[in-house]
Amino acid sequence: MMIVALDHLPGAAEAGTLAALMQGGGFLFAALPPWIVAALHDRTGGFVNGWLLHLCCVVVTTMLSARLVPASYGRALKLSHAG
Repeated sequence: MMIVALDHLPGAAEAGTLAALMQGGGFLFAALPPWIVAALHDRTGGFVNGWLLHLCCVVVTTMLSARLVPASYGRALKLSHAG
């Protein structure tokens, strides 16, 4: 996914900004599920709800990936600079 984002932006600065957002945000999101699964395990005594959480995450990620449109990157970055 990182390479795809870098291939669709015109300049190195924009591509670097998007790559930093993707990597930093990705690491933050990746750190949350183990804590959530542990809390679910403590409350329920099993891992079924943890697996259901993972399944929901796969579905959401698939839907978001299907919506990736390279043309929208530039618009999104322009909006963030305008505000």
